[in-house]
Amino acid sequence: MIPAATKSAPVQVSLPPGTGPVTGLRIAPDGVRIAMIVGSGAAAHVVLGSIARGAGFFSILHTAQLAPGLSMPSALTWWDEDHVLVITQPAAGTRLWEVPVNGDGPMLKSVQPGMASIAAAGPQNALYAGMSDGQLGNEVGLGEPWRDIAAGSDATYPG
Repeated sequence: MIPAATKSAPVQVSLPPGTGPVTGLRIAPDGVRIAMIVGSGAAAHVVLGSIARGAGFFSILHTAQLAPGLSMPSALTWWDEDHVLVITQPAAGTRLWEVPVNGDGPMLKSVQPGMASIAAAGPQNALYAGMSDGQLGNEVGLGEPWRDIAAGSDATYPG
């Protein structure tokens, strides 16, 4: 049991003016960068920012749009220190993209119908996805075949 005195309090987060709504957010493994889905529907886009810490608050600074051509991003996760995986939901169907954070273009990695959430912990680990039909799926490596593994809807890695 955790003593009440050690429970963390809510933290105030400031976003750059004009940002929002934020519909997806993941902090990089290094703890100083953040990837976000900002906006909703056709207006949604992926943004990279830096995190500044202060006494009891965090600010997100220096935001830049990633992969401006991606249509309707709906979920994301960090793949490694230099890439984000992004699920898009365009009319053509659900797609999984690898997006470099250096500004290079996105690379299509999978066309997987019904993918709703994604969790990754680097190239040495399997990827997991929550599917819209209530199943969890995984693939051994990026670009490998997907397989259903269990019932569930939101895949996560601890940390």
